[in-house]
Amino acid sequence: MVGLSDEFEEARDHMLAEDEKKWLSVIGMAGVGKTTLAKKVFDDPSIQKHFDGSQHSRPTQGEDADDQKVVALLEERLKDKKCLVVLDDVWEWDTQLMGTLQEKNVRILLTSRLRIKNSQFFLEVHLLNKEESKKLLGEKIFGDKGFPPYLEELEEKIAEKCEGLPLMIVTVAGLLRKANKDTGEELDNSTQIYWTEVAEKQQSSVFVNVYDQISEDLGFQLKIVVCILAGSTCDLGFQLKIVVCILAGSTCYLALMCNKELPASISNLVHLQFLTIYSYEHIIKRGVVPYMPMEIWDMQNLQFLQVPGRDLPTPNSDSNAMLEKVCYIAGVGTKSCTVEILKRISNITFLYIDSVRKPYDEDDDDSNSLSGLANISEELQNLIFLGYDVVYANMKWKSMVPLSMFPSSLTFLILNGIGYPWQYMNDIGSMLPNLVNLILKDYAFRDPKWDLESSCFLKLVKLVIEDTDWVELRAQNV
Repeated sequence: MVGLSDEFEEARDHMLAEDEKKWLSVIGMAGVGKTTLAKKVFDDPSIQKHFDGSQHSRPTQGEDADDQKVVALLEERLKDKKCLVVLDDVWEWDTQLMGTLQEKNVRILLTSRLRIKNSQFFLEVHLLNKEESKKLLGEKIFGDKGFPPYLEELEEKIAEKCEGLPLMIVTVAGLLRKANKDTGEELDNSTQIYWTEVAEKQQSSVFVNVYDQISEDLGFQLKIVVCILAGSTCDLGFQLKIVVCILAGSTCYLALMCNKELPASISNLVHLQFLTIYSYEHIIKRGVVPYMPMEIWDMQNLQFLQVPGRDLPTPNSDSNAMLEKVCYIAGVGTKSCTVEILKRISNITFLYIDSVRKPYDEDDDDSNSLSGLANISEELQNLIFLGYDVVYANMKWKSMVPLSMFPSSLTFLILNGIGYPWQYMNDIGSMLPNLVNLILKDYAFRDPKWDLESSCFLKLVKLVIEDTDWVELRAQNV
């Protein structure tokens, strides 16, 4: 049992101990090997010899009506016997059932994805490390001999993509073994090419199939995931393994809170449609521009992207990568507004830009990055909603956004903190004949008087102005 030997011995010894520790909860993420471990303990000869009888049960969620039958059955079978009861995949503590089981001669081995608060003793099953992953993969494909030397490079890459999750490793091994029909160590040319694609390609067909199979094997279709990944001790790579390995087959919504860089493996969430990433701390580090991983361009089902404080990376010039289904992007900075990036997200209808003012002046390339905003009206001709927010706005500065950033298709515009005179608002208004909603905050425009020209905002229905020194509106040419 690769990677679980220590846990097996601890669980077995706990069940055999002559003390008051009547039960043990084996906990861990789905697919990590809890059931395998429990079955190994259940079938161990020393366990079978020690107990008069054993009962293995996998509770079915939502069938409370059968609780009385279960309790009655166990009371009958366990009467006057030294017994081991294994409860697999438990989601909540059943007081009546556990009260019945906690007899003097009964031991309980419970597995769960949750740390059930009523259980006093826990054994946590972790993901496999690099060497354990390779060993398990090799055994499942080639038996005890493992991978032959000439395939060791492929072995390492494929095992790494399995992220240490035993269920994923076993499922991948089954598909690879099926592709190698002669089951020998020597792969024919086509099979070796196929295996190489599995090892090299971030989203190979094998892993797409694996994710689908895993979600079925685990017995649920979780669609929404919210994770908090923050703090200096947070191992982001490990935390994302939980998300990527368990949920990639079915998840369409993922929300993270983290400060660290995202690994390339996030693109393994091949069915993901909605992705939100917030920072736990708002700290601007000098010389550091946080970007999404380049593999974001492989997430072809993505429709909604909200990533405050992060920019999209620029693909290679010879790349054909596009996010054709994306219609909503929020939180990106001005560095995401180059032609190379905007032409790859040309179908978006909603764009909200966070422009972070640096707390220092030297090496400031803000003017260069703002010039890229001029590409918006040219490249995003389907845009309906545009927001531009100067984060940490300062009255001393003006954010010189170009007029060409405003496409005539806009019906909703939000501007915060740019600090322009009101005349500039007239210029913007004359370019937006379809604008219906206009929101101006944090001294988006300055001066106490606004001389509004009659040719501006002909379809405007809603106007919101907050945090301003404006006191008088005068209509011109009426």
